[in-house]
Amino acid sequence: MAIQAAAVDHRIKAVAAEASFTDLRRISVDYQRRIVKLPWHFLRNVAMSRSQKIAQFKARDVSPINDVRKLSIPILFIHGMDDRLINYEYSKTLYHHANEPKDLFLVPGANHQDLWEVAGSSYENKIVGFFRRWLH
Repeated sequence: MAIQAAAVDHRIKAVAAEASFTDLRRISVDYQRRIVKLPWHFLRNVAMSRSQKIAQFKARDVSPINDVRKLSIPILFIHGMDDRLINYEYSKTLYHHANEPKDLFLVPGANHQDLWEVAGSSYENKIVGFFRRWLH
């Protein structure tokens, strides 16, 4: 959400993006495989079509990977390497496609919601240091 907000709100001067995905369609397939256990895209397409109609949006617009390519603000990508909800490879991909300045902080042993608990003071130091450096 922070990446997408920064892409449309130029008041945002730096972003710490935790456990991000690359685009809505891809993460939907991941969730479908994990929850419904079906590898095909039919269910995703039906759900996505219905969701777009109800919420009046385009799924293709929910694409942090497209947004990071447009940004020139500092971005810190943070992800737990044992995240069972969103694969940490997505943060690595976003980092790869982002413009400088950027940083990537992967936390071994951390899941989706326990990054601070697992990384402890290194997590806090990373975020505080990032914002201190870029938001004078």
